[in-house]
Amino acid sequence: MVASPPTPADTETEPFIIPQLSDAVDVPNGDVNSDGETTLADALAILQYISNPSKYELSEDELLQADVFNPGDGITPMDALVIQKLDAGLYDSLPVIE
Repeated sequence: MVASPPTPADTETEPFIIPQLSDAVDVPNGDVNSDGETTLADALAILQYISNPSKYELSEDELLQADVFNPGDGITPMDALVIQKLDAGLYDSLPVIE
């Protein structure tokens, strides 16, 4: 008995759709501490979280706001650096995607 090759109906799959960041969550603005401004205090909150997450916890919403450098890659020191650069006037808005 010889098996027949699969037909297109057998091999069809649903298309993989990559959601845009704005579809999944609000676009992060870096206001980690929710005081209404994106400042060096937000960069410090990120660095504290990275250094000791059990002591300096961030909520799910705060983590989403903290992920401002290549959103979706997790919280890294680059997120804090981008906020510092925003504060220094080197960036006009967040997030930064490179």
